[in-house]
Amino acid sequence: MKGLQGEAAGSGSLRKFATRSMPVGPDTVYAMAQCTPDLTKEQCIECQTKIIESVKGHYLGKAGMRALAPSCQFHYETNNLFVGPIAEPLPPPALPPPPPRKSNKSTMITIAITVPIGGVMVLVVSICCLLRRKRKKTHEVVKGKDGANELTTVESLQFDFATMQAATNDFSWIW
Repeated sequence: MKGLQGEAAGSGSLRKFATRSMPVGPDTVYAMAQCTPDLTKEQCIECQTKIIESVKGHYLGKAGMRALAPSCQFHYETNNLFVGPIAEPLPPPALPPPPPRKSNKSTMITIAITVPIGGVMVLVVSICCLLRRKRKKTHEVVKGKDGANELTTVESLQFDFATMQAATNDFSWIW
């Protein structure tokens, strides 16, 4: 089983996986060693050696053991539930298909409807604002000097300070 670590480490840059089986008395021991692809061969062997040494005494004579580290793992059992026929691990599951895209035709129709409606709404709001602004300039009817009615804008009814002072007798309350 010692050669299993070297086999996993030297299996290629992406594989880094090996399994073996060996009869031990009436049972067969199945073992697996695996490293992450980012480790070099030496780093993989070192990682495998460290995790096996750290648990060696605790699992001697046991039916199975799994030792995990962030970049490698070692596993053995007396049944082959974790490994089918001695081979590579199953490939990762396929990615789900991308969601269906809207057709280009429906996007164009949406744009063709939305843009003119938005333009018409902006135009209507602008016209309403202009009409409201024109209505604010109201006219008042004022009696002229000869008694005739004159049409005057509100702005023309503004007087300067001196005129107001003379008209109100220096702002006096008493007449």
